Amino acid sequence: NWTYELGSRYHDPLERWAGRATLYYIDWRNTQLLGFATTPGITNLITRNTVGVNTPGVELSIDARLTANLSLRASYSYADPEFVTDSDDPGSGAFCGLRGGNKTSSFCTVGPPRNGAALPGTYVPYIDGNSLQRAPQTQWHVGLRGDYPSFETGWRVSPAVDLSDQDDVYD
Repeated sequence: NWTYELGSRYHDPLERWAGRATLYYIDWRNTQLLGFATTPGITNLITRNTVGVNTPGVELSIDARLTANLSLRASYSYADPEFVTDSDDPGSGAFCGLRGGNKTSSFCTVGPPRNGAALPGTYVPYIDGNSLQRAPQTQWHVGLRGDYPSFETGWRVSPAVDLSDQDDVYD
C-alpha cells in the first residue's frame, strides 16, 4: 500500500473559521478479497490475492463560528476505488455462470487466469475497473452546534443538529 497525499489547512487569525483540503491517491498492490474456493468439494470462503486497487480521492472540511454561540461544521469526501488492470476473482466464477467447464458469461467479463491460483483450463471473472464493495463514492456532513454558558449548577446546554449522506454502495 502506497499512499500519496497533498493537504492544506487554514485557520483564520480571528478564529472565525478554519478549512482543510486533502487530495490523495492510494496504490494498493496484492489486494486481498474474500471469495469462494475453486477447489471442488470445498465450499468455504477463503482470502485470495488479486493485482490491486487504485483510489484517487479528495476530502474537504470547514469549521465556522457563525455567532458567539453558534458554529457550523461541514465536510465532503469523494473516493473512486477500482481494481487495476489484470485483476481476477476466481472465487466469483459461480456467480458469473462459470460452472462445469463453461467459459462464457452473459454479464461478466471472463477469460483465462492472468494471476493467482486457478485450476488449469478454467476461466475466471476479470474485475479490472470494477468498484469495490461497501465503498461509497461521495459522503457529506453538515452540523450546527450551539454553545451556551454554564448554569450556576455547572450544567451546560449544547444543542446540535446534524445531516449526513453517503452514496449507495455495492454489496
